[in-house]
Amino acid sequence: MERILVTVTGGTTEDLGALARGICLARRIGAHLYVVGLERPTEHRGEEPYRLVPASEVGERMHMLIEGARGDGVSVSTYILRGNPEEGILAFCREHRVTLWIVGVPGRQRRKHHQAMMWVHSLRHKLGCSVEMVRPKSEIFRKESR
Repeated sequence: MERILVTVTGGTTEDLGALARGICLARRIGAHLYVVGLERPTEHRGEEPYRLVPASEVGERMHMLIEGARGDGVSVSTYILRGNPEEGILAFCREHRVTLWIVGVPGRQRRKHHQAMMWVHSLRHKLGCSVEMVRPKSEIFRKESR
């Protein structure tokens, strides 16, 4: 059975796109989907400690997607990893024998694009699975219209 990992970092639109892609793929091929929230120790500032993503409009849409997928029979497990995200992802992929990691990356216009791409590429070489990077749809449509 295929095992898909989707990491979410803070309820961004990139996270939402990666989650939607993961659910769609898991539904289509009958894979197990792991949705993992990455939380650095300095990020917790008195909010509810065990939410997958912060309470926001995007966060609520993500929770609705997860519940909808479960209702459709998709096997979805959610986890929160604390501490060093790199070590957490590597350990999670080994422990759960993940076959595909889906991660959202910011669009090219955003300042964090290069940093996110470098982070994913550095992890990709250490992982024993395929990696799919998802970027915002608005970025894709802009590129195609040029």
